[in-house]
Amino acid sequence: IKMWLPPLDDFEKSIKTVGELRYENGKEYLMRFDIDKQNNLVVIGDKAGKIYVFELDKYFEMNAVEMEVTEDDVIEKKTEDGDEDEMKIEHWHTLLKPRFVSKYKPQVIELQDCDVPVRSAKFNRLGDLVVVTDNGTIYRYKSVDS
Repeated sequence: IKMWLPPLDDFEKSIKTVGELRYENGKEYLMRFDIDKQNNLVVIGDKAGKIYVFELDKYFEMNAVEMEVTEDDVIEKKTEDGDEDEMKIEHWHTLLKPRFVSKYKPQVIELQDCDVPVRSAKFNRLGDLVVVTDNGTIYRYKSVDS
């Protein structure tokens, strides 16, 4: 799963990739993933009956690197006084490096007696995880506040 930012100020520019969530057995088409209401968890299933849960805060924290700031990355912002103030755009990491390997490992949930693809993994409005496999089995993991 690639995460990217569109160039909202200039549509002639290309998008910036800010992250890539990698998991095993993901070479299957039409796998649905979901993001929770707090935009902190990303969940996706694979073709071997496993579910991968990515915590985005931890992902970006572990993969942060320093980047060179180019002229395009600096924006001028007017302050309340009317003065112009330069502000650097924060970057998390770039996938332009040829062999970027994330240090983050997602949490893995192995479904009991499941060896078919997980077609859909979604959070419902209560925060519970609902998973549907190719053989029609539905799993539900209840959200528990800690």
